[in-house]
Amino acid sequence: MRKGPANFVIFFDEKEGTTALMSLLDKLPGITILRMDRGDGRTSAEPFDVHCCGRMANADLSFCLHGLLGPRPVNPDAIQTRYGRTAKGRLIGISHQGVTGLKMRFRVLTLPWYPDRLPRLHRVLRKVQPRLSRAIQDLSERINVGNHRRLMINILKRNDTVVFLAVRQDVFRWGLSKYHGDGTGQPGHLQFKLARGELQKSEIGKIHVDPERFQAIVASCEAFIARKRELMQQLLGAGLEVYPICYEDFLESNHETLARICRLIRLDVPESDLRRVVAEGADFQKVHSEDISEFVENHQQIIELFGDRFVPW
Repeated sequence: MRKGPANFVIFFDEKEGTTALMSLLDKLPGITILRMDRGDGRTSAEPFDVHCCGRMANADLSFCLHGLLGPRPVNPDAIQTRYGRTAKGRLIGISHQGVTGLKMRFRVLTLPWYPDRLPRLHRVLRKVQPRLSRAIQDLSERINVGNHRRLMINILKRNDTVVFLAVRQDVFRWGLSKYHGDGTGQPGHLQFKLARGELQKSEIGKIHVDPERFQAIVASCEAFIARKRELMQQLLGAGLEVYPICYEDFLESNHETLARICRLIRLDVPESDLRRVVAEGADFQKVHSEDISEFVENHQQIIELFGDRFVPW
């Protein structure tokens, strides 16, 4: 195990508070959060998600993460070259000193070998043997997922990386945040518009929540938590240090969440710096009020139907 401070990765899904958390962590002395420079004056704190790095090959992902999270001095030029093969921007935050932090989804970047690498066979089988085609595709996807899991575990373990899993237990409000999306009920993230000053909270209108559609979103949130529990057991079984970061705890006390993360990565941060960063606040605002009547028209109906949907970690 690495002596002293350890680099860390936070595995997350959308709307679990990690954007604000990473913003605060990036302001602490001794921590550098990896980002991608989009080239348009904006950055992304998800440099190894497919919307930023593209369909990165496993060899390139392995090379980059070993270089960024490993104990040896990094080679920025070599990492940028490998990253730039598929990425839509450049990495920023490559550091020789202190702790490196990264957030990413635990999702496969490469496409499965079937049908992606065998498109002609897929076209034929899909017409003449659809069940066989589906079975081969399922097998290909399972192999792909398994390969990715083993690759990530190998990278994290070899580099003594501390792993955090972002968890949002209140699936009722998590689902509402997903449903509300861009403020109209369509997918989107209002926090970025608020941060850029393109939108004021007072301009966010109310929406009508369709119970049937919302039920499907809540169920998907519960499934996310189940998969995250499974992932935690797999990572622990591989001998990794793994800890949950609960959204509700972060809301209750930014200070305690930051202090806990610093303790777990073995980084000594003065109390004065913790208090300063908390007082300064994140670069992103919390979009949704705890009072859902402020953004949901049929709030009473939705509370009656779904208000008790909470999955304790």
